[in-house]
Amino acid sequence: MDDVINIITPILQELAKEKEIVISEEDIKTMLVTQKPTELRIADIAVPLFSFASLLKQAPDLIAKGIVACIDIKKHPEFERVESKNGYANFFLSRNRYARKVLHDIHTQWSLFGSSQQFSMLPIVVEFSSPNSNKPLHLGHLRNNILGESISRILSYMGAQIIKTNLINDRGIHICQAMAAYKEFAHNQTPERLNQKGDFFVGKYYSLFLQWARKDQNAEREARKLLQDWEKGEEEVKQLWKMLTQWVIRGHQSTYRRTNILFHVIDYESQMYMKGKDIALQGEKANIFFRGNENELLVDLSSIGLDQKVLLRSDGTSLYITQDIGTAVSRNRRWDFHQMIYVVAYEQNYHFKVLFEILKRLGYSWAHQLRHLSYGMVHLPEGRLKSREGRTVDADTLLDSLTQMAQDEIKLRQQHVSTDSHIAESVALAALHYYLLRPHPATDITFNPDASLEFQGDTGPYIQYMVARVYSLAGKYKQTYGKVFMPSKYRYNVQDVCDDEWTLIMHLGDFPRVVVDAGKGLNPSLIAEYAHRLAKKFSQYYNKHIIIDPQQENRSTQRMFLAYGVRRVLENCMYLLNLPVLETM
Repeated sequence: MDDVINIITPILQELAKEKEIVISEEDIKTMLVTQKPTELRIADIAVPLFSFASLLKQAPDLIAKGIVACIDIKKHPEFERVESKNGYANFFLSRNRYARKVLHDIHTQWSLFGSSQQFSMLPIVVEFSSPNSNKPLHLGHLRNNILGESISRILSYMGAQIIKTNLINDRGIHICQAMAAYKEFAHNQTPERLNQKGDFFVGKYYSLFLQWARKDQNAEREARKLLQDWEKGEEEVKQLWKMLTQWVIRGHQSTYRRTNILFHVIDYESQMYMKGKDIALQGEKANIFFRGNENELLVDLSSIGLDQKVLLRSDGTSLYITQDIGTAVSRNRRWDFHQMIYVVAYEQNYHFKVLFEILKRLGYSWAHQLRHLSYGMVHLPEGRLKSREGRTVDADTLLDSLTQMAQDEIKLRQQHVSTDSHIAESVALAALHYYLLRPHPATDITFNPDASLEFQGDTGPYIQYMVARVYSLAGKYKQTYGKVFMPSKYRYNVQDVCDDEWTLIMHLGDFPRVVVDAGKGLNPSLIAEYAHRLAKKFSQYYNKHIIIDPQQENRSTQRMFLAYGVRRVLENCMYLLNLPVLETM
């Protein structure tokens, strides 16, 4: 694609110059669009010239003919020919040259194929998950977690030095509500005695508090008293808070491990919430902020269409926005980041607009490097997830259910295949993560467990199955020819490549560009879409052509070389999407 644009750009500049029109190289590259026609006979890369018609005052077809006439194909051995048709400049790649290059790159770069140095060790902070320490992680957290993890892997693949952070919300009234219920109902019971995960154990008391508060006004008073005592530093309250919080955090850590989510740094709100207070007071001295009628500290954002925002209450205590100001400043001092990305649902769009604007007004040059990855909500078929209304689906129960469903499906499809818990849970995890990443991040999702586990169609298990199929082909190759297939000892012979193989090769060659687009747009769905299309194209190829033919070892070896390339790229996609690889299903 880039080669085509680089060829056409100077030609268009000359055509414009002939008409005494000046247009910059940058403007031309912005206007140029490349396409991949669905039919190979049309072109491998097509460039529409319609957007230049008014500029050059010439019909698109004449522009295309003029461009083609200026191209000396002998100077561009990567292309076999170039033609003009109906306002398009159509380029045809040299199949031999391109196929060998793509497959050589895949088999030499292997797990690094598709990676780049777009960000060349630039530090990028990604904050995600940020759960409350009073209940288990739920389905909404799972989407947040997989988006944060996938984006981190993609940006790391583009050369960034990633710092994955998790700011745990371990203070506030919601924590004290769980503490109040524990004091009232637990009778010193512990999760260890009940053989229960700590987050489930504490979450039960948070739910009990909500029931208690509906019947007894003392419940809320007890929680408020605990919050006041916590802020005063009362030792007994602090010990109770610490015990319950640790139970929950250990439970969360178990779920993170189960879903292959890793953080480099874990921060706690209880340690961070005061950090922005001094910065807010400095902003007051600089006349950036002002005092309201009740002595609260305010910032007026009406000039950019936002409201006034309180930064410090009249009693001097800080709010979430103040905490986030301090946390952002602390992180930049620590890492001097190139970017910091907050993975938070779109309900907080306003909050981040305010946060970023305040940091800009405070004079922090890096405030322009902050990004909010705003994602849509996850719904159940009967409605939106709401912890307080009892319709939440906690992460572990969901994974247990998906694992059992996967085990039943595998047994139904292939009774001779082992259905051990590792395989079934790997299928469940691929189903869940792919389903949550497949739509654009901004899209709301209605989670459908049955649809996520389909072995045919646009699902994680389908991609897993295509990879397992190539592993199975390797076993068949060894059985047929009495030797292990070794791609490192083979050079791809493209002389008799068919159109179906060329389609696969062209798609494989797209992978590095897709990774860059996904990283720049913070959009893992592009990789999910790419992986599904590649798996589908390979399935069509597999069903149409004999891969292992006992009578034609050379052709079988060539097709295995291509199949291994497909497997490797699919596995790279799966790594970026956090989907487990299975050699057998």
